[in-house]
Amino acid sequence: MATPVIDMWAPILPVPEIMTHIAHNFPDAMLGYLRVFWKQQPSQEGLRAGAPAMARSLDDVLAALDAAGITRSLITGFDEKSTAGRTFVPNELIAPIAEGHPARFIPFAGVDIMISPSASARGLRDSARRQEQSHG
Repeated sequence: MATPVIDMWAPILPVPEIMTHIAHNFPDAMLGYLRVFWKQQPSQEGLRAGAPAMARSLDDVLAALDAAGITRSLITGFDEKSTAGRTFVPNELIAPIAEGHPARFIPFAGVDIMISPSASARGLRDSARRQEQSHG
């Protein structure tokens, strides 16, 4: 058996609801990041077509984590509205996955403090309270 990995970071959890959202909300300003993975110039059209095809059911994602010996994974919301124009992974899509699998996923909320620092802080407090209540 492989040595278990305590945790890893999944910047984009490839479940259908997240991949569908990304297909329509990936910021133009961040397309250059995809060049590393695609090995060619990325485009919004290519992303719209390809993102849903990359989606895997949550059960398949969990099975892949199990097969790799990964016991915990950090999953992330990304909010770059003020700098990149879009929120391409909303916390609202991450939270229910983390809440449904608290022993498996560590949620990391993404907030854009450039838009409203006080609203961002309130949102983080509210998310933390919900997480706390769901655990006990």
